[in-house]
Amino acid sequence: MFTFSASGGVTPPMIIYSLKRLPSHIQSSVSSKWGTDLSDNGWMQAKLFYKYAGNVLYPYLKDKNAEFPIILFVDGHRMHLTYNLSNLCSSLNIISCSTRILRPAGVAEKDVCEWRNINFASILEIVVKDIKYN
Repeated sequence: MFTFSASGGVTPPMIIYSLKRLPSHIQSSVSSKWGTDLSDNGWMQAKLFYKYAGNVLYPYLKDKNAEFPIILFVDGHRMHLTYNLSNLCSSLNIISCSTRILRPAGVAEKDVCEWRNINFASILEIVVKDIKYN
């Protein structure tokens, strides 16, 4: 999952693996500034989005001296509409705005997403290394 800033920048992503346990060789291949987690099907879940907001996005914004409050626009999926996430965002001075108008940034067909089961973190890091995070 990637988050994009209004200025066109890309914030550190979160990789969600469809595994029961994350092997150490995969974990060690992922940048420490990125998020990693597990779900049964490899898709984002409310508890994972909560972890992303608190453990990846917020520390990144603080490190970049972002001016708070910030607005986090998310698609209208129900995982973005939880009570716990709303409380977290309020406590971090992040205004979460959920709307059905927005589409997820990475919508793709199932057969295109087959690569999720492959250890791709190190390749993805090479690809995005040249992107300047805002």
